[in-house]
This record gives sequence, C-alpha cells and structure tokens, in this order.
Amino acid sequence: MRDYIGIGLSDDIKKSIEQATDGLSHPKIIFIFAEYSKFEEAICLMQERYPNIPIVGTTGYCFANKNIIRNNIVIWAINEGIDVEVGVLQNVSKFPIKDIKSLEENIGKINAGNDNAVCIEFCTGAEEKIVSTINSAISKKSIPLIGGTSQGANDKGIKCVSLNGRVYSDACVYALIKNLNGKIKTYSENIYKEKSRNFIATKVDVQNRRILELNGKKAAQVYCETLGITKNQISDCVLTNPLARVIGKEEFIIAIKSVDDEDSLNCYKRVNQNDVLNILELQNYKEGIQNTLDRIREDFSNISFMFSINCIYRFLLFETMNFTKEYSNIMGSIGQHIGIVGEGEQYINQHVNQTMICVVFE
Repeated sequence: MRDYIGIGLSDDIKKSIEQATDGLSHPKIIFIFAEYSKFEEAICLMQERYPNIPIVGTTGYCFANKNIIRNNIVIWAINEGIDVEVGVLQNVSKFPIKDIKSLEENIGKINAGNDNAVCIEFCTGAEEKIVSTINSAISKKSIPLIGGTSQGANDKGIKCVSLNGRVYSDACVYALIKNLNGKIKTYSENIYKEKSRNFIATKVDVQNRRILELNGKKAAQVYCETLGITKNQISDCVLTNPLARVIGKEEFIIAIKSVDDEDSLNCYKRVNQNDVLNILELQNYKEGIQNTLDRIREDFSNISFMFSINCIYRFLLFETMNFTKEYSNIMGSIGQHIGIVGEGEQYINQHVNQTMICVVFE
C-alpha cells in the first residue's frame, strides 16, 4: 500500500495546487484539505486536473508528516492497494437517512472482510444524526467509523465539505476504503483523567446541546464549585477541564463552548436527560500520546501510513503549551502521517470532542 502527501505553499491557489500535486500519479482516491477561503477554488482546480478520480475534501488545519499547515493546501492520496467507494449524505441537519440506500450499496461493493476496511467521513454538523445513520449501515459489516467536523466557516457560520468537485454546506461526505494487502485499525486517545464523578444531567436542552442542571443545581455552579473557580474563569478551564459522558466503563469527552446568563453550559456534544457525567482534568498528555503510539507499534509490524483527526481544542491546548511542533514530530515518528484538525470527532458510534482519533493502514 502506498500513499502520497503534497503541500502547496504558494498564496496563489492555482500554483499551490500545482505544488501539492507535483509527483502525484495514478491515485485511487484523493483527499484535499484547505482553509475555508481557499477551499472552493481549490476543489474546482482539483476536479479539472483529476476528473475521473474520487476527490473528498474538508476545511481546516493539517499535520503533514512533521509539518503543521495552517493556511495552505494539503493533498493526500492513496495510490494503490485499496478498493474505494465514496458518497454523500445530504440535508443531514434534518434527514440524513434519505441517502442510506446509496451508502448500503457502496458497502456491498467494497465487500469488507475482518479488520480490512474503514469509513472516513467529513461533515458540517448534525454529528449525532450522522453517526447514528452511518453506523446503522456499516456496523453490519463491522466497519469502523472515523470522522471529523470541518474546521472554519464563512461570516455567516456556514461550514462546507466537498465530493468530486461539488461543495456542500449541510452534508457528510465519506469514503469507504478496503485495504487489499493487510489490516486497518482505529484508535482513540484521551489525555484527560477523572477529577469528579457521577453528576446526573437533571435538566438539559438536547437540541441546543445545553446542560442546564447537574444534580438539580445550575450546571455552571456545579462546575465552578468542583474546580474552585468563579463563573468568569470557566473560559480559562475549557481546554484543561472538559466534561465526559459515561457509558459503562467508557468516557466520551464533551467540550464546553460557553456559559450563558442562566448558568447553563453550552457544549459541542449533545447531552441527554439523566446522562451520567464526569468532570475531567488534564493528565500527563505526553505520556498519553506515547502510550497510543506504543499500542500502534505493538499492533503493527509494518505500517504503511496513519491518518488522524485532532480536535481544535486539543490543538489550542498544545499551542498554549508550546507543544504543537513537538507533537507534530512525535506523530511523524511512527512513519507516514497525515492529520487534520476538526471541530468535533466521530468515532465508531459516538460523536466526541477534545479527542484524537486515527486509523492505521498496514
């Protein structure tokens, strides 16, 4: 299995595409990552250059091997050793299941076996609906899901993704990839630990992702009392002290977006009535990252490449720690690495925040 990573550094979008594709030949699938302002033109140019190749795109920062790419264009392609099918779920904020039939047909085409396939998706929002819809189809073939919410938007807050030259603003684009020469495995990484546990979400606004009360008290008040902070200090703690939804022995991280005048916590992940929540704190993040890479090395004797999705909150945390470049080097040490930064992560059957998820190809 062989992939290609190209970076376009020119401010001129056409030249940037030429730079990023210099050396690219016979791709089976192409992924394009770019900042929002360059995205649509870059998509059109790529479609002109590769009209018969599936091209999937999203917006946001990138890690390309050991480089950090914030404002330029990155091309990632897989050149051989795969079967691939691509598609789109439209109108995801209201009715994503409308396109489930084409997804099921694509699943049948790749004929996935044990541990040799993955579904990679990029979306503009409505993450819980998307995860539920996609997982209802791919779980029948034991295909894992890894995905990210596009990072960046226009001045009206509209996000976008793309498939085969067309840009979508209320959609999820996906690629079903089967490794013909080995296995595929997914991983998730949590760099937080439990600080205080077993709060019950006694009052919530599910639709707007608001937690109004925990254990019958104002949610922001409980958060402040647990951390020993004031309401005005909550924004200083969101990177280091997220929440987590507890299901069995697993924790799924919830990022806090803001606190409102009613002392409710506005979040990036939906919380349901009577969900059990923990408040987390940052642990030794370098050790946690190394543990993930050690697990990967134990599982693979021969790694072709790795694709990762980091939450923007993790990226901002690493920026405050002056750790971003070191992190890029650490991730690149495992071999060929390409990653994006998103505003939410979709993993297996959950939408999560402040998490790193990745897929490794043998």
